[in-house]
Parts: sequence; C-alpha cells; structure tokens
Amino acid sequence: MVKQHPMWHVCILGLVLILVLSCVSLPTGQPTLTETPNSASGGIGGNANNGGNGSGAESANTPVPTPHATSSPTPTPSPTPTPTPFPTPGQQGPYVVKQIRSLGGEAISGVVCSTSKQFIVNFTTPKVTFNTLYSPQDPTHGKLGYSYSIPSAGESHDATGDYTISPAGTDGTLLLSEKVRDHVVFKGFDGIMPLNYSFNLVPSQNTSCP
Repeated sequence: MVKQHPMWHVCILGLVLILVLSCVSLPTGQPTLTETPNSASGGIGGNANNGGNGSGAESANTPVPTPHATSSPTPTPSPTPTPTPFPTPGQQGPYVVKQIRSLGGEAISGVVCSTSKQFIVNFTTPKVTFNTLYSPQDPTHGKLGYSYSIPSAGESHDATGDYTISPAGTDGTLLLSEKVRDHVVFKGFDGIMPLNYSFNLVPSQNTSCP
C-alpha cells in the first residue's frame, strides 16, 4: 500500500509560499496614521463628522464656565420702634384740674381749655375761697398771681410767681409746677413767704369750652 504523506507536504508548502509572496507584494510607502494633538485651529475638531472624532472635538472646544462669587444676602435690620411722643401742651384739651397734694386742707378745681390762654384755678380753704390767675408766656410756662384777705383774722395775702407745665404721662396728663412769692401780713408779720405747689391737668372729653 502506497503512503500519501508527500502530497500533503506539497500542499502545505504551497500555501506557505502564497502567503509569503502576498506579504512581499505590499507597497513599501504605506503611510502610518499618527494622532495629531488638538489645536486651537480645529485639529481633530475639523473631522467632527468622522465618527467618534467629532464628539471628542466638541468636548475639547466647549468653554469651561467661569465660577462667579455669590454674595450672601444682607440681613434687613429690624425696624426701630417709634417712641410714643408726649402731647404738646396747648395742642390738646380741654383739661380738668386734678389735685395731687395739700398744704392746709384746701381743695382745688378748674377747667383749662388751652395752656396757651389764660385760665383760673379755684382754691377753697376752711376760712376763705380765692382764685389764682395763670397767664401763659407760651404753652409750657408763664406767670401767676392771687390775692385774698381774712378780715376776722387780720390776715392778707398778695402773691405772684412763675409756673411750668411738663408731660406727666403717656395718656396726655400734664404736670403744672409753681413757685410762689406770697406777701403775707398776719399778726404783726409783714414779709414774703415762698411757696411751692403743683397739680395735674388731665385731658377731658366730657368738658366743653367756648
């Protein structure tokens, strides 16, 4: 029986020879592709339509946003409470006289329509009744005077003085303070006696003035 091994050897040698000839026949000047780094003029970006190169170019040329500093909001200051102003004497009224002290059992009363105009306060004592006249120089101060006598006691009074008006409360009440120089004649005494006195003027809505 004849062996067939030499025929297989011939076929294998022939295939190897064909592959060698194919490699030798390739052109020796085939350029080699080299990746060119991207540049500002477009580089890879110029081939934006060539598959994956386009997306890479767009990513490379996309400007990076510049971060901006954000300032914290300025806190709004709390509004300062507005103080309640005291009423200006003479701007409101009328007022009713209210006694706040006593020197010798007296009782006082009166109505003040305006502290800018003359007004009278009545004084009633156990022995005599008299009026004190207040003459404003402005709504906050002025002059005062009174006079009376007690014939049975041989006593007489002739007084002048000054007074001031100031706020006494947020409800509009005013304080009248006076300093008096009372010329007294009584049982052989004839001289000036100093006297300090005060009372309130309370706003009244139930009092009418002319």
